Amino acid sequence: MNRIPAEITAINTAGNLSEVQLTSGEIKFTVLLVETPETAPYLKIGSRMTLLFKETEVILAENSAVNVSIQNRFHGTISEIKKSEILSEIILKTAVGTVKCLISTSQLATLPFYEGQEVAIFVKANEIMLSE
Repeated sequence: MNRIPAEITAINTAGNLSEVQLTSGEIKFTVLLVETPETAPYLKIGSRMTLLFKETEVILAENSAVNVSIQNRFHGTISEIKKSEILSEIILKTAVGTVKCLISTSQLATLPFYEGQEVAIFVKANEIMLSE
């Protein structure tokens, strides 16, 4: 599980949904929750949280200019690629710390990723959980 410390900077609520904006250093994240400040007291501007997301939810691309509907995008450098028979782990150094990505080894074979390469990192807003 990837863990990134962040602080809530804005909350937009409609019905029982909240779009929560957070920052970690200079990187901004958006998280979609089926909770509101009324149902979840931890949802307050200024609250320190930990962003949690699975390694399988991390999407990598050579170029951040890719037009996709994913809000959470930041850069990192591939520090290590650990290949195994079915899944491969890609370890990334980022401004918010180490982030890990799991992809199929067969898919990795079709991509031009290498250690030392700078890549764009994407995580869908609905795939991130918050923890106090």
